[in-house]
Amino acid sequence: MKTRINFYLSSSIVVAMILLSIASCKKKEEEPGLDGKWQSDNGTGVLVKGSSGTFYSIGGSWISARDQGFVKLGDLKFKEITKEGPVKWSLYELGYHYSGATVVDIFWSEKGSLTMSEDGQSIKTSYPISGLSVTYYRK
Repeated sequence: MKTRINFYLSSSIVVAMILLSIASCKKKEEEPGLDGKWQSDNGTGVLVKGSSGTFYSIGGSWISARDQGFVKLGDLKFKEITKEGPVKWSLYELGYHYSGATVVDIFWSEKGSLTMSEDGQSIKTSYPISGLSVTYYRK
């Protein structure tokens, strides 16, 4: 009888461990990661890997910055990405100043926030001082 009880207890522990393992895997699936390709509506694409993101495509006003030699593919667009919550990160994003249609310089933004949509298919960068924000979509 004692052997039977030990068997049932051991079996119960194994089943509990399997269920916890499955629940852990499901939780990881529910929280999509930030790593990957993201693109804004103007065609600017950022490849995020770890704590930084680099240009993989250049669109919109960034074309002028590229043509003037300020940026090129592979340059940093996001830096110091730090996870703050399940779908929230802090970061610095490369920006530019322009006069008319001419980019006059590039700069790093104030510390901003990056928030991912519930479905993990879009991210929005926002900056409290400037009030600027950009939405990027998973590619």
